[in-house]
Amino acid sequence: MDADPDYLLTAAAARELQCTPDGVGYLDRTGRLPAAMRVNGVRIFRRTDVDRLRRERQTAPGPRRRESADSQNSGDHSHAQAEAVR
Repeated sequence: MDADPDYLLTAAAARELQCTPDGVGYLDRTGRLPAAMRVNGVRIFRRTDVDRLRRERQTAPGPRRRESADSQNSGDHSHAQAEAVR
């Protein structure tokens, strides 16, 4: 069975948007990129919606934050702290 070119799975949408699959899930949960359907728990996105969001992100002014589940974490600052101690 051939894949429908009008729809993308989460991983393919992530590649198009240059973010992680978790980032695509975040975009879906926040309504910025709603899944067109779910099949057995797998999100499926319309290519037109992914393309629209990609264009918006390319033309948006200012720096773009990487959207992933990790973006909410502060990260590991131990290296910066170690440098400050020296």
